[in-house]
Amino acid sequence: MLYAIIVFNLLSLVFFYPLMVKKAWRELSGPLLILIIANLYAFQYHLDISIIPNPGNLATKLQPLAKAMARFFQLN
Repeated sequence: MLYAIIVFNLLSLVFFYPLMVKKAWRELSGPLLILIIANLYAFQYHLDISIIPNPGNLATKLQPLAKAMARFFQLN
């Protein structure tokens, strides 16, 4: 698992390199944020610890809000 994380990060940095050379930080901020979150989840899984909350739990907690918004906007 650790090798997969390292390879994933190296491949990501290879693809991000042209943006880093151009110093296009606005275009790079989105992919870097996703990379950081992916790394947190990967290390959380690898080390069997809880760094950030499970997205399934968050979706379950926000489901009543989503249903209320769907009723308000009649999205069903």
